[in-house]
Order: sequence, then C-alpha cells, then structure tokens
Amino acid sequence: MNPEEPKKDDWKEVKRVSIDEVSKRKGHKDFVTVVSSIDAGALLEVIDSHKQDDIIEVLKQQPIEIREKVEEVSLSGAEKSEKRC
Repeated sequence: MNPEEPKKDDWKEVKRVSIDEVSKRKGHKDFVTVVSSIDAGALLEVIDSHKQDDIIEVLKQQPIEIREKVEEVSLSGAEKSEKRC
C-alpha cells in the first residue's frame, strides 16, 4: 500500500453507498471520485477519475454478490446517471 493512499474499508457489509467527486487541488479541474459507506462512514474507494465509464469499471471489480447487497446509492457533485454497475 502506498503511504499516501488512504486506508480503504471492506465492502462486505455495505448497504448504502455515497459517491462524490472532489477536486485534487482547489481551482483545478483534476478530480477523483470518492466512494464511501454511508452507514459506517468508511472510505471504500478512491477512483482517479470522475468519468462515468471509469467509475463503473472500478465498481464492477467488486463481486456481483457484494454489489447486489447495495440497497441505496447517493450521488453528489457530478452528473447523476441511470447506468447500473
């Protein structure tokens, strides 16, 4: 693990997820997408992009059994989409 990389939590018990884009540096258009567990307040993923296809690709790396347990997704920041993972 990279010492500068934030510690990520396990997806096993995640039912509600928050997806938010944040700028790496104020005033720049260099974004990352932060995925967190709403209930645990835990960081799940930091995706080095805010593009929908990149986000979907990373989220699809979770096994289908894990993704099916997610009941609610809260999107903020960028465009909201109906695409499913």
